[in-house]
Amino acid sequence: MHCFLSHSSADKGGYVSVLAEKFGDRAIYDAYTFETGMKTVDEIMKNLNRTDLFVLLISDSALNSDWVKTEIVNSKRLLDSGKLKQILPLIIDRKITYRDDRIPDWIRENYNLRVVPRPNAAFRIINAAFSKLSIDSNPKSLRARRLFVGRNDQLKAFEARMDDYEKPLPCAVVASGLREIGRKKFLIEALRKANKIDDYHQPIVISIRYEDGIDGFLSKVLDLGFSGEFDASLDLSALNLEEKINILAKLATELGQQNEVLLIDDWRCIVQFGGIYADWFVALCDNLPQNRTYFCIASGTSPQAATYRKNDRLYHLKVPELSDTERLGLLVRYLRDVEGVSDVNTSELHFFRNILNGYPEQAIYAGEIIRDEGIHGATTRSSEIVDFARLKASLYVEGYRDDDAKFELLTFLSWFEFVSLDFISKLSEEMSLDLLPAINEFIEHGICQGIGTLGEYVRLNDVIRDYVARGSVSIPESYSKAIASVSKALFNSRETADNFDYSEKAVAIRMALLEGRPVPERLLIPAHFLNAISQNYKNKKYSDVIDLAERVLSKSNYEDYIRGQITHYYCMALARRRDARFLSEVQKIRGKEHDYVLGFYYRRMGRYDDAIPRFESAMGEQRWEENSKRELVLIYNITENYDQAFNLAKGSYHDFPSNPISVQAYFEVLLNKYKISLGGEALLISEMKDTLQSIARISSEKGHEVEACMKARYEYYVKGDDAAAMSIINDAIELFKGSPYPLLAKMELGASMRSADMIKEAIILFDSRKFDEQANERKKAELFQLALGGQVDKAVGMVERELRSIHPAARERFRQRLESLR
Repeated sequence: MHCFLSHSSADKGGYVSVLAEKFGDRAIYDAYTFETGMKTVDEIMKNLNRTDLFVLLISDSALNSDWVKTEIVNSKRLLDSGKLKQILPLIIDRKITYRDDRIPDWIRENYNLRVVPRPNAAFRIINAAFSKLSIDSNPKSLRARRLFVGRNDQLKAFEARMDDYEKPLPCAVVASGLREIGRKKFLIEALRKANKIDDYHQPIVISIRYEDGIDGFLSKVLDLGFSGEFDASLDLSALNLEEKINILAKLATELGQQNEVLLIDDWRCIVQFGGIYADWFVALCDNLPQNRTYFCIASGTSPQAATYRKNDRLYHLKVPELSDTERLGLLVRYLRDVEGVSDVNTSELHFFRNILNGYPEQAIYAGEIIRDEGIHGATTRSSEIVDFARLKASLYVEGYRDDDAKFELLTFLSWFEFVSLDFISKLSEEMSLDLLPAINEFIEHGICQGIGTLGEYVRLNDVIRDYVARGSVSIPESYSKAIASVSKALFNSRETADNFDYSEKAVAIRMALLEGRPVPERLLIPAHFLNAISQNYKNKKYSDVIDLAERVLSKSNYEDYIRGQITHYYCMALARRRDARFLSEVQKIRGKEHDYVLGFYYRRMGRYDDAIPRFESAMGEQRWEENSKRELVLIYNITENYDQAFNLAKGSYHDFPSNPISVQAYFEVLLNKYKISLGGEALLISEMKDTLQSIARISSEKGHEVEACMKARYEYYVKGDDAAAMSIINDAIELFKGSPYPLLAKMELGASMRSADMIKEAIILFDSRKFDEQANERKKAELFQLALGGQVDKAVGMVERELRSIHPAARERFRQRLESLR
């Protein structure tokens, strides 16, 4: 593929020549000056006819150039005739905005015009455009993106605030609400209604999470490449907090001067847990010139209204579910405007009014079913439509379960917040596998979305990302190898870090930290550490968590919020290892989080009576409520308080049916109640079957592992089929070598079947795989094996010493089980 660089001779010496050098033979670029008359229109047409991508580099001199105007006219003719694949206009002069009258209307109205004053950033955007040429442009998806219904009350409130001349314009507008409820679409529509952006203009979109903090936010803003003063090679580790805020203020001011509003998809980075704005963000807003809106933030957390009611720089409104009328209106509009169904009988659609719950995507999902199966077919699937919000992830992901290549790509994408098309293309080349058609499919199905300056990055839908990531304990090996190979250029290069996009750096650094490879200190920001720490914790590499956490906590210039998150993982890892340092380190954590972490430590130490009130207290804060419930269910199962466990586990299961841990916890309670039941077995069996169906719908590595352990136990305890149970659990042990739980299930089944050989096989494998989790369960199995071998007295005599860290009541029950083997 080739790109034609349309430019003025005045820009040739610096900007354009840098671009041309980077693209080499892929760039059609004339080293001579068009204006001198050394080139003719025929030669321009000859060059245009052999290009795939026409790149218009817009500057003041380019807009006044007759040669550039000729190239624009001819490129439009070639595009309309289908001979040119794409036009990419980029503003390279900071004095020019997308509203400049010299820019042809057809360009302003059909393209997102961005100021990109740095050739490195332009190089990445053009590369992404090359990648997009492999992705079909679907007019239906464009129509779906423009679809907007309702929210009239919120739009009026937004417009009234923007027109309130007694107050300065808010620096930041925050729209909070449930995930997938339509917060970003609302903000874009509100900006258009208030004439803050033009109808044809899409804001720049970036995504930030709680791991990012100010360093991650600043890195992502720098990566957009719009600044003439700062670039992504800036060494953030050498800056203090005030310096970072000042740089952000300059960047935001520069964006404002370009008539841009930054749209931020925020997951508890700016609006943090509990509805508190990050201190640095409040300071940033205070530092910015008044009477301009710089940021629109789609937040998963509502700010505390009372705390910030007097701060006119911050404006917040809530985006609720669609009303009954709006839900039906969206369904009708989707069928008519997107699917092109012209003969929609609205009276026949009233049935759906009662089953749509206010999520825009649910109405669209219903529309897709109506399109494919008609209204009657959709009514027969009403329960599926009702459950869409709860089961959305599994409904979409299930279709890729049997396609290894696409599911591995989903797994790779779920590991990272977003990935550039350019980086995906590099991985494609390294793996000799074209990944872009699958990316196109994901975008068309709403699984992925484009973000960045011009959609040059892709990110998984939040719900699907959480669903897939929850079940993956490792990145696919083919991707891991490709990342290691591609990232060598980043770590070994003498070039500036500005030559690599944010996602390329984030992916390479995270994988290097996880694999223990060295990373240049200048490239590290807190988000890299936090992502690696959380993944190591998930993978049960607690020593690595402790080492990385201590490395970060020794630094003095990281903000308190980030340090607090790392301290949480640090204490949890210390608790897992029953490390004596825990009790002093946990004192650095406050509030309900302190109760949760301390309760976790007590549970690990077998101090259940101390753990229970801590978890009950932690449940008083939403952030820790669900985790505390699961911990209490675990304790009540251990202490055989099954009625208490049942109520908590059932609630979590029905709230989170796509979370394998919630499904497993409820199954455990049902099975334990079944083992001791004196009646009502049929109801318990029915509920267990329901959990087995739920776990079977979870298309993830963790889901499959949990399903195997559940099925093996069901086959043995409920159906009495020893052979089936053993076959299932042995397959699971082979498939999931990185997890101790199939082996622990085999130990449990071996004890129940009174098979010392089964227990011995499982212990040998458990030890050879070097698991440091579940040490007490392993010790129990070893003592049971000893007792089954005729040494009951010896096994009973070892209980007190070997199981001293578990609850006395649990020790006594286990001792009695051993005594029964006499």
